[in-house]
Amino acid sequence: MVKRCCYGTCNTDSRYKDRVENAVFFPFPKPTKDVGKCLRWIKLCGRPHQQLNINKLKNHGTAKHFYVCSKHFVEGIPTLDHPDPLPASPLDRPSSVRRPPKLRREPQPPRKSATAETIS
Repeated sequence: MVKRCCYGTCNTDSRYKDRVENAVFFPFPKPTKDVGKCLRWIKLCGRPHQQLNINKLKNHGTAKHFYVCSKHFVEGIPTLDHPDPLPASPLDRPSSVRRPPKLRREPQPPRKSATAETIS
C-alpha cells in the first residue's frame, strides 16, 4: 500500500525511494479513539480544511491513507515527551487560494522604422 505524508507541503511518498530517505510513516490518530489528539495533529499539519478534517478521518475508506512521516517529530518518532508532530511553519503550509492568472498584454501594432518615414 502506498503511504504519503500529509504534513504541510511534505512530499515523502513510499513509491519514490529518493523521497523516503529512511522515513517511517505513522498513521493519524483515529477520532473514535482519541479526538483531542486527532484534532491537534490536524491543526499541526497545516493542511486546508477541505483536504484534512475530522470527517475525512471518520471515514475508514479515506482515514487509512493519512500518515505523518518521521521527519516531522522531534526525535523521529512520537514519544511520551513529544507525542505530536512539530507545528508546520507558514512556508510548509500549502496555499488554499489559487493565484490569479497573469493578464496578457494587448498586442501592439508593429512600429514603423524612422528610415521608412524619411524616404517617402
